[in-house]
Amino acid sequence: MQRHIRKLEVMYMNNIFDEHLEALGLPKPKPVVVIAAETETPEEMAAVFRDLQFLELLKEGDKFGFRSDCCVFSADVTKKIDKPTGNDTVRVMCVFKIPPGLLNEEFQQKVEGFVERNVDHPANRNNLLEYTIWRQTETMDGEISASGYPPSDPTFVLFLEADNWDRIIQIAQDPEIQKMGAEARQQFGPATDSSCFGANIVTKLDKH
Repeated sequence: MQRHIRKLEVMYMNNIFDEHLEALGLPKPKPVVVIAAETETPEEMAAVFRDLQFLELLKEGDKFGFRSDCCVFSADVTKKIDKPTGNDTVRVMCVFKIPPGLLNEEFQQKVEGFVERNVDHPANRNNLLEYTIWRQTETMDGEISASGYPPSDPTFVLFLEADNWDRIIQIAQDPEIQKMGAEARQQFGPATDSSCFGANIVTKLDKH
């Protein structure tokens, strides 16, 4: 299995950012762990889902809901801000689920529009080292389903990285950023099924 994977990271929640979520109109996050696997090609990722060792691990994980309670999807990753980073950076991850009654294409268009306005704000440009979006795709849907995972709800992921928490807090407290958040809530409705949190990242494999 490892021969196919280029990079594997596990992202665990911390509560450092929780007190600033209310100002952005975001709910406190439910407990979640994010696993991100990267391969060179879709064919390499498909090989992972067919790997017998991987499938055996999934069976072991069923004891604690690893498949039944998961949201698994392939994604196109785009870095909107990408500056050199050090080892002691901090990260925030936001996982947004499509609101009820909104078509996936409409949701993606609205999110793209929000991202373009948001990423260019000076608070983000001046404070962030990385601003990355994960756009859900259907590339691996067949392999994901065949390995026993349930269908994934339409999802959009935003990943932010900065030198320290003070810079993240500056963004969260910026009046214009908060106004953008209020406008997003008007467009999308309450973010009740979304989760935004500070993340501790453990790199399990890195062949870069």
